[in-house]
Amino acid sequence: MGATQFPRDPNQTVPDASTTQDYPAIYADQTAISAPPPPQSAKPKRHLARNIFIGFVVVLLLFGGAALYALKVTPQGGAFASAYSFCNAMKNQQYTQAYSYLSPDMQKQISSGAFTNISQTADSVEGKVTGCTLNNVSAQGSIVNVQSTITRSKMGSETVTIQMINNNGSWQINSSPDPKLLPIATVYQFCADIKYQQYDAAYQLLSPNFQAAVTSTGQFQQIFTGLQNVAGTFVNCQDQQAGIDSSKGIATIYGTISFTRLQNIPITINETDTTGVWLIDSLIIDILNNPVQFPSGS
Repeated sequence: MGATQFPRDPNQTVPDASTTQDYPAIYADQTAISAPPPPQSAKPKRHLARNIFIGFVVVLLLFGGAALYALKVTPQGGAFASAYSFCNAMKNQQYTQAYSYLSPDMQKQISSGAFTNISQTADSVEGKVTGCTLNNVSAQGSIVNVQSTITRSKMGSETVTIQMINNNGSWQINSSPDPKLLPIATVYQFCADIKYQQYDAAYQLLSPNFQAAVTSTGQFQQIFTGLQNVAGTFVNCQDQQAGIDSSKGIATIYGTISFTRLQNIPITINETDTTGVWLIDSLIIDILNNPVQFPSGS
């Protein structure tokens, strides 16, 4: 940062070009006569007040900038600043920017496209983010916890503790900033895999219990082949509501699934948190008021 240029005191009597023009004869021959004092007026008082105000602002900026710099270079301050930037991006619906504050581990669990799609759906279902409050910043070893309260226009306020880590000098979010985000991300990826017939990838999103009942990708594929024989080609699915019990590590996603012949079929997806990864434990698809559960008996 360059040196701060303070304004010159307007009461200073050193002559300048404008003063020389006012008194040409006097300053042409200073040995003959000294310059008379300038007429007194109330302007210097106003100038003095202005300079005091400017000086106060400059000092505030200097010390405020130093405080902000100090805030950013401390672990708690750097984590707080990144969490604040994330909240501000979410409030302004800048989802690509918000996604950039997620750590590499978080980005492995949710793609940028999924993050944007899920956030936009949340704006529609729960209301847009209208406020974000951060407090209770605390450090535990290399992790800084920041308590975040996000307010949406329809849902209201929800508080979650965000874990922040330092990744090569950049503080990033290393836990879900919304409890529903990762379970819904699993559903988002599952539906995309089914749509593009990536059954091997979709099968990897099933929990150990599901895979114990449906023991191969081929067997799993037969489930959706049978569905498409009745309802037509798979088109998409849409989440509408999510219930999360983080203490038990379970989640239930309510939504719809659509095919070319049958649209908006109710579907319930139960998930379980398996070593930090949300996996699908069972599916209940209500076809023509006939709920079918996969795997059966689960």
